[in-house]
Amino acid sequence: MIAAGFAIYHGFTAWWMVVTSLPLWTANGAFLFLVHEISFWAFNAPYFFLYFADLPAFERYRIQKGRRAHNWNPRTVRAWWLCLRRVLALRTLGLAGAMLAGGVVSCDVPRGIGEGDLGSEALPSAARVAGEVAFAMIAEDTTFYLSHRALHTKWLYQRIHKVHHHYQAPFSWASQYASPWEFVFGNMLPLFVGPLLLGSHIVVLAIWLCLRIFFTTDVHSGYAFPWSLERLTGGLYAGALHHDKHHEQTLCNFSSTLFLWDWVCGTGVPGGGARASLSSGNRSNGVKTS
Repeated sequence: MIAAGFAIYHGFTAWWMVVTSLPLWTANGAFLFLVHEISFWAFNAPYFFLYFADLPAFERYRIQKGRRAHNWNPRTVRAWWLCLRRVLALRTLGLAGAMLAGGVVSCDVPRGIGEGDLGSEALPSAARVAGEVAFAMIAEDTTFYLSHRALHTKWLYQRIHKVHHHYQAPFSWASQYASPWEFVFGNMLPLFVGPLLLGSHIVVLAIWLCLRIFFTTDVHSGYAFPWSLERLTGGLYAGALHHDKHHEQTLCNFSSTLFLWDWVCGTGVPGGGARASLSSGNRSNGVKTS
């Protein structure tokens, strides 16, 4: 998170220096795309170190121990390559979405305050940032839950959402493994709806984007550490245990970040990695590679 904050600060500085010479939607879009890429790969790096290292001190917190999607075996490497290929291909839609959001979002920063001057007048207050990020989280959680429930209807699941459920024991890259339709309407639209409704400052949107990538990487990681937000918040945060159960059983735990709507609608099921008790003869890394 510290590295992501560092990236946002310096990314905003660079954006500020070019904003007077480029169309605002272009500068905003490029900045959001940069924040997305730095955040995604930075948050994924520690998990992939753990997948490769196979350290007993960390593997004890692996949820689906009998279906580990890691280690250097041909089946797992092929599964990772199939995932990475789609994730990279979806970057074109991600860039388009960032440009669109950059064009719509309110910057409310007067041009020409000073070249590279990141003065307090150029940024929203901390209270405003916190309030708008909280609203964005609730708005995203609500719209994601509704779209996710819709994606689990028979017609949409078979034609769209089944792609994401290719990985029954998910790993961090799989957070963005989806069909193009789901990526746009099930991922990007819920992400941007809150900040666009409020006309948020570009930095508010960037901070929320960074947080959302952290959340979705965490819930797909396959690890439930004692220091995870899910444990520290008493289950209010719908973390890896919660979402792993969704990939395992598919018709429960539809929430995105908060457990709120699963609790309200009665679709929440406690996580715990039931497949951890699978016998060694049934282990298959939790993926389909055909």
